[in-house]
Amino acid sequence: MLKSAADTWGPPADKVPRLELFATWRVLISVYDSSRRQRKAIDVALNALKCIGFVLRGASLPLEPGVDFEIVKYGIPFHGVLQIWICLWQIYRKLRASELSEKAYASARTAYLIHFGEDATFRVNLEILGMKIDVGIFLLEDIFCLNTTAPDTYIINLDVSGV
Repeated sequence: MLKSAADTWGPPADKVPRLELFATWRVLISVYDSSRRQRKAIDVALNALKCIGFVLRGASLPLEPGVDFEIVKYGIPFHGVLQIWICLWQIYRKLRASELSEKAYASARTAYLIHFGEDATFRVNLEILGMKIDVGIFLLEDIFCLNTTAPDTYIINLDVSGV
């Protein structure tokens, strides 16, 4: 149904992003991942990125022979992009797609840099949050930004004093 809605726009998503559909795609990632349908979660994540203007090549499973992962065009640095890259990184790791996992990790780091203006704290924050909490449980940006108005926001109180 979401793909049908996206098709109602004339121009492609990299020209006219489908911002209204992004949040729904984003929520579906954790639904599919938590129901152990990781390949579907990957497809949904890639569709979420596509609807905000990303053009990706070689990010789907199964891998296409001779097609390397590439971000052909970056999309809008919209709220939730960092979470999607982290989810992709985690899901690719679960499926032992190491090359894609590394590319998604690098893309998550780039999204973090764009969103927060630095990436020196990226690894530390992943260790505090991302590595200890399974994918789909939280929205990393919501924790950092404390965006309590979003309907899909989870507030997590972490004691990081010993870190």
